[in-house]
Amino acid sequence: MFFLLGKTCSARQMVMFSATWPAAVHRLAQEYMDPNLVKVVIGSEDLAANHDVMQIVED
Repeated sequence: MFFLLGKTCSARQMVMFSATWPAAVHRLAQEYMDPNLVKVVIGSEDLAANHDVMQIVED
């Protein structure tokens, strides 16, 4: 992800999507997004990801 951010033109709009908004995603948004970001919430902010799901990332 950091490679892609470095290749993004600063004059373009950047959009970040997340099905949930845990603290780690919030910190990432604060670090890389405009400080005047707009957060759109559909549903409830109390939703959380299912911790029983295992995610595997392969290169």
